[in-house]
Amino acid sequence: MYPDYPDPMPAFQYLGAAHGRNLMESALAEPQQTFFGRYLYPTVFDKGAALFRSLTNNHCLQDGNKRTALTATFVFLAANGYLLYCGEAVAYTLKIASSQPELPWKDVSRWLRRNSISMQRLLRISQAESALRLGLGVWSDQRPEELVGIADVLAGLRSKESR
Repeated sequence: MYPDYPDPMPAFQYLGAAHGRNLMESALAEPQQTFFGRYLYPTVFDKGAALFRSLTNNHCLQDGNKRTALTATFVFLAANGYLLYCGEAVAYTLKIASSQPELPWKDVSRWLRRNSISMQRLLRISQAESALRLGLGVWSDQRPEELVGIADVLAGLRSKESR
């Protein structure tokens, strides 16, 4: 995932022992923050953005803060039913941009939303494609040209998800 580093992830070492651990705990708590009983980060993408930004900005580790932030965000979204998909260049750009304190978390949230797909939706598309591959055996009352139309609809769904 990180081709420009000799190791996939550096050794996990807090920066300044207890201080680094406190910074990590603070970063992990950021997505759960509330104000008068309302979440400051209401959507899963907002929470993911808050997690990503707090892990990159708190510098709680000696090395690998941005890589850890990207990995943690990927795992957070997966645990909440979304698959984050982006190329290495895009991930690298996000990590570099995140080191700029003026980058708003809302921009990161929008980026996460655009580059994620619901696992339920992905499963439905996959199931429909599998059924389509079975062809006339599944839809015996469908003519071949109608199956092509169904394939076009699935391709349209996939292109909408990639935006």
